[in-house]
Amino acid sequence: MKGFWAIPQQIAKRKDLSLKAKLIAGVLWSMKNSNSEAFPSRSYLAEALGVSIATIDRAVKELVAKTGLKVKRRGFGKSNCYHVPNWQESSEM
Repeated sequence: MKGFWAIPQQIAKRKDLSLKAKLIAGVLWSMKNSNSEAFPSRSYLAEALGVSIATIDRAVKELVAKTGLKVKRRGFGKSNCYHVPNWQESSEM
């Protein structure tokens, strides 16, 4: 895994988000396509960040509750679809 991930400043500066949630937000932000969707598997996220899948699930749940991230489960054997809000322009936060 080469390259880097960018964390939007509006996410990085938030005191109500855990560091793990901020890091996952950065990965999703960096992976999103032109439709603001990202499709990394939970196992990819866990391996890339050196944490467990349970940790990924908790952090994603936190992002859903606090940032407007939406997750669509696509079925057995398929990665989730993450709809990543435009956190840089969002007034919801």
